[in-house]
Amino acid sequence: MKRERLTITLNSGVLNKIDRRIDGYKIRNRSHAIEAILEEKAKEPHLNKRRLFLGGGEGINFEGKIISKLLLPVGGKPLN
Repeated sequence: MKRERLTITLNSGVLNKIDRRIDGYKIRNRSHAIEAILEEKAKEPHLNKRRLFLGGGEGINFEGKIISKLLLPVGGKPLN
């Protein structure tokens, strides 16, 4: 699997949590620990249900009314 180099900055508390995951066998180093954590979290079902909608500026004409973009119905309910 092709990997890409990434540089990140973490606070010491987060880094300590990552370091505790390293066992030398299943998790070999910090990079491997971070990758394993990200893979675990990406599989969590609640991540697939959350969305962030940014709506700004003037309202829009929807069915003959000017309404806030955040009040547009999605699935029969307003976004807010």
